[in-house]
Amino acid sequence: MELNKCPTCGRIKYIATREAECFDCREKRYENELKQSIRDGKTTSTVFETQIYCPYCGEIYEADGEVAHEEGTHVVECMRCGKEFTVETSVRYFYDTTRKGEGDNG
Repeated sequence: MELNKCPTCGRIKYIATREAECFDCREKRYENELKQSIRDGKTTSTVFETQIYCPYCGEIYEADGEVAHEEGTHVVECMRCGKEFTVETSVRYFYDTTRKGEGDNG
């Protein structure tokens, strides 16, 4: 990655050499394209997303409690369109390791 000016937002950021714009702009563009696809009826479900999108209107559902943190299937109501939909929550764990004595003061 190199520091470059993002052509979309104009900020100087680390941009992977194979990418045209910064991560934030790519994510925002993807989100907008997905929402539009849902509104147009081309997309009726999502898989492995980091956000919960209403499959009817594309609004991002702000999850809390068990919907956000407990694995399983949950039924929620969209705050924008009022329609119910199911959310399948999958929890993943990531681990960091450090050699003893090299990452701490002991």
